[in-house]
Amino acid sequence: VPLPASDPSTPTADATTPPPPTADAPLPPMRPAVVAALCLAQMAHFYSMCSIFSYAGFLAADSGWVSTPDRAGYVAGLLATMLPLGRLPTSMLWGQYADAAGRRPALIGSMLGIAVGNLAFGFARSLWAALAVRFVLLGGCNGWNSVLGPICAEVGGPRSSLLLGYVFGAGGVINLVGPAVGGLAYGYWGRRPEDHPALLPSLIGAALGATACAAAWLWVPETLPSAAAGADDDERRANTPSSEEADAADAAVAAAEAAEEAAVARREAIAD
Repeated sequence: VPLPASDPSTPTADATTPPPPTADAPLPPMRPAVVAALCLAQMAHFYSMCSIFSYAGFLAADSGWVSTPDRAGYVAGLLATMLPLGRLPTSMLWGQYADAAGRRPALIGSMLGIAVGNLAFGFARSLWAALAVRFVLLGGCNGWNSVLGPICAEVGGPRSSLLLGYVFGAGGVINLVGPAVGGLAYGYWGRRPEDHPALLPSLIGAALGATACAAAWLWVPETLPSAAAGADDDERRANTPSSEEADAADAAVAAAEAAEEAAVARREAIAD
């Protein structure tokens, strides 16, 4: 019985065609360095927000920012509120910046803001300076909340939920132990600098922010397609010689060929 002729429009599989992906196919593993960098960013973010909870009232009284100890709680509430309040006017701007320049620059800039903000808060001597630092540097200059979702979705791919679980877990740990670490550092052995009583817990936050910034710089790839393509174009342009360099190279090659032809002509003349 003759077989029916195959339809040329119907695709046929051959030995070189890879099998289609199945639901049971293993997913590619996530890079541990990238996961660690994003978890460090979450830890630095939460520490800058919650470490002050345990010592804000003592800081207000020790620094002379309140007339009576009864007003220390009011000032402590102001200090804690300034950070999320500072994020309100800049969250959308950080999102626009991450969509225009890339996720990686937004992440690095946010961690740099956390590092500088913690360091500046440790050296703040007046209440208005402390409030301004937490509002501007630790709040407005921190766009981590705006870039967290996109970068985890793009880095994690099919495993974005698992990656978010790691990141949120790291933040939960710091949310749990951050106030304890801040309080212990503030009252370390009962010795505090009179002018800068919050310097030690602030240095811990600055170290976390700087470490997260370095980890993002080293390990986190750019996931925004347009920004990644722009970086590749810049690299290609950097490795491509300019027209002047190309002309100089052609001139050098022509001079070398002319010298070689002259040497051959001299040898032939001597031989004759």
